[in-house]
Amino acid sequence: MCGFGTKDYRPVDPAPILQLIRREGDRVVLDYKESTSLVCHASLWSADGTEERGVVLNPGSAAARRTESLFAGESTLTPPPSSYVSVLVGSLVSPCHILTDVDGQKALFFTFADLSIRTGGHYRLKFFLYDITKDASQAMASAMSDVIAVFPPKTFPGMTESSQLAKCLARQGIKLHIRTDMRRNSGSTPGETGSNNPYLMSSLETSYIDSELPDDGAVDFGELAQSSNDLEDPSNMGSL
Repeated sequence: MCGFGTKDYRPVDPAPILQLIRREGDRVVLDYKESTSLVCHASLWSADGTEERGVVLNPGSAAARRTESLFAGESTLTPPPSSYVSVLVGSLVSPCHILTDVDGQKALFFTFADLSIRTGGHYRLKFFLYDITKDASQAMASAMSDVIAVFPPKTFPGMTESSQLAKCLARQGIKLHIRTDMRRNSGSTPGETGSNNPYLMSSLETSYIDSELPDDGAVDFGELAQSSNDLEDPSNMGSL
């Protein structure tokens, strides 16, 4: 749900949960020592995934009011940087958590329970994987969500029921908004995948789960759940 006031603040639902999968050939490798230096950063992008939507003119600023009062073409003044605010707010960075999945297997997860989008519309979330001990300007991998809708307060349809994976991680101490009495969202079609990058990030929430996948949402990157899949080779990615 969108809004600029504190009363309008609502987290993205369901909370994005991503699993990091590293492959060496056909073998999945879990490097717990390396995981301590890994972080995942969330950013907001257009619905077609081509442009970042990081900032917006604050409607309460003097610059915004002045801009609205001008007729089109009468002024080319640019509002000062202080007139802009971030569209995506909350905790944009997640550390890597070593947790047990719904099948009782150890895995590496990133969770984003405190993301909120200030302006209504349709967007995608893009997640970048970094190693803080290495070059911070170069992401190791990325994953892009499916299109998400942000509603104004009056048309907000309500929160969804939490997935089994979210409940599983919450029982292990991860702070997630858990709900058990809400309706489930319908499925949607995952996006595209690619690259031979050994670092794979997959989103595992159930809001956009593939109809052929199990209810626990545990999938490989080629069959993503909530944040549909767009793995990119680091050589093709820019820095934040």
